[in-house]
Amino acid sequence: GSEAAQRAISITAQIAEILKAELVVVSVANDTDVAKKSLEEAKEFLKPYNLKTEFKTGIGAAMPWTIISNEAKNLEPGIISIGAFGSNKLLELIFGSTTKQVL
Repeated sequence: GSEAAQRAISITAQIAEILKAELVVVSVANDTDVAKKSLEEAKEFLKPYNLKTEFKTGIGAAMPWTIISNEAKNLEPGIISIGAFGSNKLLELIFGSTTKQVL
């Protein structure tokens, strides 16, 4: 749902369209409704691309990299696209960014 995540999904959709790749969108938040709202926005955004898509929610925004990393282990994706900067600067200061942790 962040601005960085919106940029990431936009670029990823274009790449997936070119490669005719399946796209799995994972939304991680502390609240199921928040995660689902982000997925609904992603679904609406991706409609014009006509991509094969799957949408998943994860609960645990304090350490979202654990959920993203577990999904990556299960799916073995060719590309992982993440909005580079989140909204919780304190967590990034203590733990590092989600992107860094997933890498």
